[in-house]
Amino acid sequence: MTRLKFFLSLLLCICTHTIKANSKDIFFLDPVIVDQSFDDFSESQHSPNLILDNNGYLLTYQIDGVDGCNVKTIRFHTDPQFNTISEYFLFDSTQSPLVPTVCQIGNKKPFFWFSRHINTQSNDTLFEQQLMLYDGDRPTEEELEKIHSLYTLERANSYRPQFMNAGNRIYCEILKKELSDPGNNRYEFFLRSLDSASSDIYPLNLHFSANGKTALTEYGDSLLIIKSWVFCTEDENLNCIKWATGYKAYIVFENKIQSIHALSSNEISDKNLQPDDIFVRSVNGENLFALRQSNQLMKINLETMSFEELLDLSLYTNQKYKKIIPIQTVDYCIVILIDDDNNSTIMRFDPQYQFVDSVSIPFEGNVTEISDFVYDKSQDKLSYAYAANLFENNSPTRIFLQSVLFDKDLVLTPASELPDRFTLSQNYPNPFNPTTTIKYSIPQDGHTTIDIYNLLGQKVSTLYDANQTAGEHFLNWDASKQSSGIYLVKVSYDNQTKTIKTMLLK
Repeated sequence: MTRLKFFLSLLLCICTHTIKANSKDIFFLDPVIVDQSFDDFSESQHSPNLILDNNGYLLTYQIDGVDGCNVKTIRFHTDPQFNTISEYFLFDSTQSPLVPTVCQIGNKKPFFWFSRHINTQSNDTLFEQQLMLYDGDRPTEEELEKIHSLYTLERANSYRPQFMNAGNRIYCEILKKELSDPGNNRYEFFLRSLDSASSDIYPLNLHFSANGKTALTEYGDSLLIIKSWVFCTEDENLNCIKWATGYKAYIVFENKIQSIHALSSNEISDKNLQPDDIFVRSVNGENLFALRQSNQLMKINLETMSFEELLDLSLYTNQKYKKIIPIQTVDYCIVILIDDDNNSTIMRFDPQYQFVDSVSIPFEGNVTEISDFVYDKSQDKLSYAYAANLFENNSPTRIFLQSVLFDKDLVLTPASELPDRFTLSQNYPNPFNPTTTIKYSIPQDGHTTIDIYNLLGQKVSTLYDANQTAGEHFLNWDASKQSSGIYLVKVSYDNQTKTIKTMLLK
């Protein structure tokens, strides 16, 4: 396991590492492991989904264990590190929910997941797509009764649906299946919509095919769908030798296609050059589309219904990525690039799309999944969640939360602000091998003792026993001489005692 290193600064009360970049630095905060008390190593956490709403950060993820799977939702606030407020939603495990997706649409939250069940006749495992809308922080009993079952699949598809509000409808675009056309890489998408006031689902649905993931945006009261397309223009002996390819725009109103426009079109002789995924984010007040195959950032001229290039990323990289995410920050347009191995890079560009710098995003462990990237303009901060193996590739995965600061002065708190009470945080990492860091705070100068006990109540080590100044403190424990197991960390101060449980796993 790669060990996390904590850097204690005299001026800052938080751990970061810094990337120099022109006028402003990039600060990567140390990742925070979710659910520190989660000691059951028969269970894994994965499929992280992170959103930011008016009440803070909402993390939803799947738990796999010996008794099946479940979905858990936790509310966080940041200052700027993540701190748990409350776990407030946990499914009935008999539903076996998996691959959750939550997003914010107005004052509604669409909640999408799969339910796994067995076909009693064929004994096949089936996956049913479930969708509901709820208000506020937690679903009510009435809202839980309005679960819509969309489609049943023979195998789970981890494609996360897209949601978009247009008019009085909330649209849900889901991937149903891969079409039987192996040479064309075509997928079938279905578009469902719900009444944004009543949460009732409209009976009609629209389906279409595309060569990769689509992009959805508002278009007045209508929905704009951008999809890739390819068709044969010349064949010989029933074998296609030339193709036309590009991207199309579908304008959809009330689940009906109103018009179709060819945004780009060109002939290709190599089938591998066909377009695929397209991603969209709002940048500088307009929609910016990222074309995965060509590494281009485009905008749409709505008068001519055609693409206009803003940035050619191939000038800065010759690598292909599975995901390209443009995001507007306070000072920059950043582009997040994620490759097939989940290695991720941030490229920064100025408002005129001139290159500023690029930096790799650090992760802890072997990353298996990454959530969407969430940007908080008020703090000029980018946050994300990811699932990673703690130790070896076959070990259970845990969810980590991490943030990137583009302006530390907006977020970080001076160390001169002393804590108002005695606190002991969960050590990190936990589980650990063989070192971990213990974090605690004392409001006034006083005598502090830190002892380690095993589960038999025997003291195995005293880490600290002396007077200490007020403030936040970090203490490293090297347990290389101890055997694997669960230990108790006991911190005593001013006739007060606090204890946490930790696991050493060698």
